[in-house]
Amino acid sequence: MTETILYGIPNCDTVKKARKWLDAQGVDYAFHDYKKQGADPARLAAWIETAGLDTVLNRRGTTWRKLPEADKADVDAAKAVKLLQDNPSMIKRPIVEDGGPRTFPDPRGTRCRPRRRCGGRRLSRHRASGCQRRTARAYAGGL
Repeated sequence: MTETILYGIPNCDTVKKARKWLDAQGVDYAFHDYKKQGADPARLAAWIETAGLDTVLNRRGTTWRKLPEADKADVDAAKAVKLLQDNPSMIKRPIVEDGGPRTFPDPRGTRCRPRRRCGGRRLSRHRASGCQRRTARAYAGGL
């Protein structure tokens, strides 16, 4: 069995919810704090290759918005790894790794991430929308 690792920042509300959810499910996991332990460039590159740049890079946060326009322009995988290594707050969080990276869905299980696929509809409309994203309830049996 592979070890489950939760990557994030401890004072992030979403990370707190994910940790609480994992604890409630009885999942043993290790926590990797980006602020203290840093972000491994090889792991970041693997995540971007596997999950895609938009899944790993948080373009909605204040850290991204405060970047100079030159840094935001023409972001490819190599440039993103450098940006994420220098600014770990721009990594979408939390990321759970248990054999492969995946961003953790909303721990309440009522919304889908990212919202582009099904519009972030409530769970009843989520299934009807045909969205392929798994909700937190679907993770209960998977972890």
